[in-house]
Amino acid sequence: MRSFKQYLIMALIGVCCGVVTLSAAVQDKVYRVGFGDSGVGGLIFAMDSYEQLLPYMLQIESKYHVKFELHHIGDTKNAPYGSKDPKEISRLTQDFVGFLANDAKSDQIVIACNTASTIVDNTLEKKFQQLYPNQPITEIIYKSAETVYKQAKVVSDKSGQKQLHIAVLATPATIASGRYQKALDDIHSLNHGKKGVTLHTYFYAPKTWVANIEHGATDSVKKQDLEKDLQAFLNQPGAQKSSAVGLFCTHYPYFKKQIHSYLTENGVSKSVVILSQGKIFATKIREKIDAEIKQGLITKRAKSLPVRHLKHPMIYSHITGDNIAEVKKVAEIISPKISKNIVYSQVKIKPIAK
Repeated sequence: MRSFKQYLIMALIGVCCGVVTLSAAVQDKVYRVGFGDSGVGGLIFAMDSYEQLLPYMLQIESKYHVKFELHHIGDTKNAPYGSKDPKEISRLTQDFVGFLANDAKSDQIVIACNTASTIVDNTLEKKFQQLYPNQPITEIIYKSAETVYKQAKVVSDKSGQKQLHIAVLATPATIASGRYQKALDDIHSLNHGKKGVTLHTYFYAPKTWVANIEHGATDSVKKQDLEKDLQAFLNQPGAQKSSAVGLFCTHYPYFKKQIHSYLTENGVSKSVVILSQGKIFATKIREKIDAEIKQGLITKRAKSLPVRHLKHPMIYSHITGDNIAEVKKVAEIISPKISKNIVYSQVKIKPIAK
């Protein structure tokens, strides 16, 4: 016959088991957003998106059983991609997408690299859909072109001819691909082009900016190269008339303030829009999360949690090279506040491309 003490122990075990079962039933889903790039540019992109998404993520976490994580893969071992041939860029891109899908287990993936995005054609899109049917993958070319186009202002010249002046700073490979040129032409033909407005585009590919950022060049070297390239860009006839400038290498927002200062001090209007990409794609990331909520894939809490008590989501930055210290320094310059929520690790990417 069992003693009172034995019954009490059994009852406590039952209560504990019940608590465990209940906890398992309401366990929060970990929702991961992946950002892939050749290096620290993808982390800058992720930080921009994080800043834009933070209030939204905390509101969703308070109301739904979900916890957000951002994952960045920076293939610094093979950076920069901008000087490589398209076949190698394709292989490296497929490999880092594979890392985000398989190792980081991302729920959605952004190819946060303009050079990599230039090689994403219909064939590669189909391959990604077959390999990762439940992990949507976004390339950033067309949406970026559309956004910089919308930011540009229509002006009239002395003869009354209406014009648009748009500039794009990107890597040599991105510009050589012609993807932005075609996207802007296509967008123009559907918009102001119908009204007789003439589109003028100016493209320039700095050769050292990415390497200077990745490998911690001195401030004087960075400044010297930056100003030399910006002057070469402005030497293009008409470039000073640019009303919107797309920084369409994800590394370049590192210099955003300096670029704005130099351009406006050298003939460009102070109202010029200098566009980086992380904030653009925060909206698309949010749309995909909202869609999953509507589909019932993320369940609602019985009672909302106070937002002020929630821990801010983390960013996990996975680096393939040996320059984590340099990457960390860049993140601290971009945003000391957000950098406190970044965890770094050195990783190896398993090749998947054939």
